[in-house]
Amino acid sequence: MLDWLVAQFGIIGFFIAAFVSNTLLPLPFELLVLALSGMNVNIPLWLVVAATGATLGESTVYALGLGGHELAERYYDAVHRFTNWIRKKLEMKRKRKKKLRNLAKHRHARPYVKLIRKWGFAAIYLGAVTPLPMFLFDIVAGYYKYDYKLFALACFLGKLTRYALVVSAGISIVSLF
Repeated sequence: MLDWLVAQFGIIGFFIAAFVSNTLLPLPFELLVLALSGMNVNIPLWLVVAATGATLGESTVYALGLGGHELAERYYDAVHRFTNWIRKKLEMKRKRKKKLRNLAKHRHARPYVKLIRKWGFAAIYLGAVTPLPMFLFDIVAGYYKYDYKLFALACFLGKLTRYALVVSAGISIVSLF
């Protein structure tokens, strides 16, 4: 689906793919970023477009956290229902998830709450660079009303760094052949 968007709409499709894959749909956008290493395009421009789309996509999840307890709980529960459905389809052990009562008390969210409260910008930046589940950083940052400008800047810089690392690895691999 993502490659079709890019083939049909070029850089606009790349932006849309970055946006969509960083919202509610866990799509493998890094594969498209990796494909940039073999394309004859202005890579820095495409990376900035990807980071911008990803930041706007992450901002939608941040807004869910801002929307209050009930909205954040619904999203968090929906993500866990979806992952449980995938586990069931893959015949993996299925764990029953408790309904989220308080984000700070939930055992999966607790480390993210501590990170956001203690490190803020650095935690969001590292969350965007690493393969940690970024949606948890987004929800927690919104839930605790972390400054949106700092959130967006950390997310943008983190995604830009991540995508630049992916493209650099792809270029290194391509140069071997």
